[in-house]
Amino acid sequence: MSLLLVVRGLAGLGYAANRTSGLAISRAWARTGAAGSLEAGGFMTIANTGAEADRLAAARSAIAREVQIQGIKVVGSQTRMRRLDNGLGLPAGTTIELRPHGYHLLLQGLERALVPGEKVPVTLGFERAGSREIELMVKAYGPVGSDVLGSAAEAVTAGQPSPATHGPTARRERS
Repeated sequence: MSLLLVVRGLAGLGYAANRTSGLAISRAWARTGAAGSLEAGGFMTIANTGAEADRLAAARSAIAREVQIQGIKVVGSQTRMRRLDNGLGLPAGTTIELRPHGYHLLLQGLERALVPGEKVPVTLGFERAGSREIELMVKAYGPVGSDVLGSAAEAVTAGQPSPATHGPTARRERS
């Protein structure tokens, strides 16, 4: 089933009707693999400041054949990407970071290679909040540092296990 049908299905089930949720999306950006790649990762921070849980159920982009919601599964010393068929849960009062080596969007079958500095339109489909239009700012391919990974990069340099390389992270908002 295509993600476009899933998003249309969400709208048909009334998911698009509730637009008063407490979701805030920030730091939306994308990065391709190597030069000329027709795949890209989509990253952002999603804060659910509302009183009810929500779920990122689907995503689509006019310039990609498919957009998957993915997570990382650690198997021994290797990490593997896996599609989250049930989407990504967003508990109330929680901030989830979609970032390299964690939860992310995978844009596949891009119409063309992305260029650093351009903006990629993406529609996110939430169960409660409905559809949200965002733009991912394309960044150049290269190493990911502490500006993206935050304390995870500092943990790596200190020789500590990194949440960024040992699965996705979430943090609970403090009241």
